[in-house]
Amino acid sequence: MNAQTANEYHARLLNYEKFLISRYGEDMSIDKFVIGLKEGKFDTYEVLSDYCIYLQDSNIHTTTLKQRVVTIRNFLEFNDIDISPRKFIKMTL
Repeated sequence: MNAQTANEYHARLLNYEKFLISRYGEDMSIDKFVIGLKEGKFDTYEVLSDYCIYLQDSNIHTTTLKQRVVTIRNFLEFNDIDISPRKFIKMTL
């Protein structure tokens, strides 16, 4: 991964954390959220759906929205959060 790609990935994660803070409060970090997902405190698909709505309200291009959501999906899968491709595709259409 080159520096520009890494910077973009980091920016997308920060954007997701900003969303989490707006939804769950100042003390919610992306790390705490992943732990909460693993403990069953959050519904993965509900949160991803709400994130899509959050991004749509930001008036960003559809392609940008999909890229940001896919980045978060990949991040969650990297952290051993299972995401059904079938449910995920339905959610992002």
